[in-house]
Amino acid sequence: MHDIDEIRRKAMGILEQEAGGPVAAAKRAGMKYAQWANLRSGAPDSKTGKPRGMRKETARKIEAAFGKLEGWLDHADLIDPNFPHLDPDLERVTKAWNIADEAGRAVPIAWANAILAAYEKK
Repeated sequence: MHDIDEIRRKAMGILEQEAGGPVAAAKRAGMKYAQWANLRSGAPDSKTGKPRGMRKETARKIEAAFGKLEGWLDHADLIDPNFPHLDPDLERVTKAWNIADEAGRAVPIAWANAILAAYEKK
């Protein structure tokens, strides 16, 4: 079993493939390449000498930038990089979901509940 930082580093590799390389991935995530590379490699912290970890807030920011569901980076040990990508409309909805607050999520939840209720009645 891997620790959360190892899992997130693996997921960053998958994101690099999607973006077309580490420089493009860093740019898409709104980070400088050096910051991305240090997180990705687990470079030793200059103060402690321990491998750099990724804060939860940073993980969520990266996920949102790539249109991934919240927590996606935390489960890369279960991810197959060859798994087909989501429908573009669903990716767009997912990206909006990840940045919406509770009030912003209320409408799509109500819609989903209505659709599912109608389907279950059939």
